Amino acid sequence: MAERTEYYKKWSDRPENRKRIIERSKEYYYSHRDKMIKRSKEWRNDNITSWEKVIPKVNRCQVCGKRILFNTGDKRNTVHFDHRNNGKEKIKEHPSTWLRNNKYSIENEKIWNSCNFGVVCELCNKFMPTGGRKKWWENVGRYMCYML
Repeated sequence: MAERTEYYKKWSDRPENRKRIIERSKEYYYSHRDKMIKRSKEWRNDNITSWEKVIPKVNRCQVCGKRILFNTGDKRNTVHFDHRNNGKEKIKEHPSTWLRNNKYSIENEKIWNSCNFGVVCELCNKFMPTGGRKKWWENVGRYMCYML
């Protein structure tokens, strides 16, 4: 693998070689697409399964208390990880995508824990705004006081 990487580094900056390498990569992908997709799915599933030692399979929504599940394939009752620090987390993408792309390790666990994601159900995740939450909660509180 290192030999191939060195080859590409050495030759890819020449325009004629770069074009040939890109064409060959496309040909390879189209002739091996099914195998590559299958391998990618297996790799991503292995990665997210490795996180089951850190993230419990059964959780409760931190807003409404509904029972939610991690990595079971049940789309209706699945865990949604909520960015609750206004996008200041180290993980900028969807947390579940990050989990699928990164195998569990001590370093990755530190990154995950530093983000302090909320654990919520699908419905609560849909209704909470991403930004300006403090103001949103003040408005909800003010509204609820009028109802009493």
